[in-house]
Amino acid sequence: MIQRELRKLIVPLLGPALVLHIAFFVLPVCNAFYYSLTSWSGVSPEKEYIGLANFVRAFGDHTFLTALENVFLFGILGFLVVFPLSLLFAVILSKKPPFAGFLKFVVFAPTLLSVVVTAVLWGSIYNPVIGLLNETLRSVGLDSLTRPWLGSRHNALPAIAVAMIWQGLGTYVILFLAGLQKIPLSFYESAELDGANAWQQFWHVTLPLLWDVVQILVIFWIIGAFQAFALIFVITRGYPNVIEVLGTYIYWAGFQGQSIGYASAMGVVMFFFVLAFSLAVNRLMRRESVEY
Repeated sequence: MIQRELRKLIVPLLGPALVLHIAFFVLPVCNAFYYSLTSWSGVSPEKEYIGLANFVRAFGDHTFLTALENVFLFGILGFLVVFPLSLLFAVILSKKPPFAGFLKFVVFAPTLLSVVVTAVLWGSIYNPVIGLLNETLRSVGLDSLTRPWLGSRHNALPAIAVAMIWQGLGTYVILFLAGLQKIPLSFYESAELDGANAWQQFWHVTLPLLWDVVQILVIFWIIGAFQAFALIFVITRGYPNVIEVLGTYIYWAGFQGQSIGYASAMGVVMFFFVLAFSLAVNRLMRRESVEY
């Protein structure tokens, strides 16, 4: 009887959320697929159907391919730094050291800042004339290392990656820490009794039991790398075209170049890349679930 009454609440409770989901997600996605097959400028009422011409144009567009390459570079560079570093901080915090409060502040504080504030902050740090980074290098006699950090793609890639890692690290530490706190201490005690050292305990106990968390965070990182826009857009505002990623190039094509059809096609390509990589990660990182 109670179950029957609860089932009657499904529609009225899920209905509003479903309507909002359709209105603000499903319909825009469907529109993007439709616009990608047209030459619509976003201003004129005419939407001429051109088939797959926008997709052919995208994969022949050097700027689009460079933006795609930059996304991969940001993703790989960030992955190689964020995951080991966030897991290290999470393991340290799980041990509750005396300096845990200070470490939490250092790691988590950047996540409280908006992306725009973070971009402005790091943009001022990288300022070639009065920026903190170049001033610090000059003060310690390393003038040869000073440079316009955002003036070229070679320098801007690692510089922006540092800003992205700085802001996003705390989120990954929190999620890793939550996963670590779910692992029973008895597992470590048993491993220690069997003679396992700290590294062996991490490799054979911690990492396998954190595998589901790692898998989810890898997908989060892939999605974040492909959707990177605001921080790069703001931090490079004084250095036009120095670093182009999919988000900034789609913005430029749609709003500055008045080519919503082409921008939608690139958005669709990005959607399928994210989908493909997410499915690949799920397949490659699939392991038998461990209950504890």
